[in-house]
Amino acid sequence: MAIQTERRPEVETPPSLWEAAVEVVDAGQQVIVHRVDLLRNEVGHRIDQLREELSYDARQFAIAAGLVVTAGLVAMLGWVFLAVAFVAFLDRWLPLDLSIVVVGGLHFAVGGALVALAFQRFRVGAAQGETSNDAPSLPGDGRG
Repeated sequence: MAIQTERRPEVETPPSLWEAAVEVVDAGQQVIVHRVDLLRNEVGHRIDQLREELSYDARQFAIAAGLVVTAGLVAMLGWVFLAVAFVAFLDRWLPLDLSIVVVGGLHFAVGGALVALAFQRFRVGAAQGETSNDAPSLPGDGRG
């Protein structure tokens, strides 16, 4: 007769406190590395978005600036043709030299008047800025 011994299943010994601490630290490091990687990817994505937006805005600004410059050149060229036509019109009654002087004098007078008007508006704006130290009040904001 054979004696059978009861076999107990092998029980793993619980990890020591040191091994548990090492596992916790390793898991924490993995979480931190994963979060840093996610953050790096997110920052890179945001930077790429900002680059695209800046590129688009710069392109739109360049197109708009080009249109403004072109419109200004066309307007100035048109103004020159109008001035020449006015000189030709005055040439019927006045000598050519005097016609050019009249047109130039009119341009000078209008330009001077516009500069004087601009300086007056600047002075009025500066005087208003000195009297009010706060931002302008809106109706219903309790400031006036």
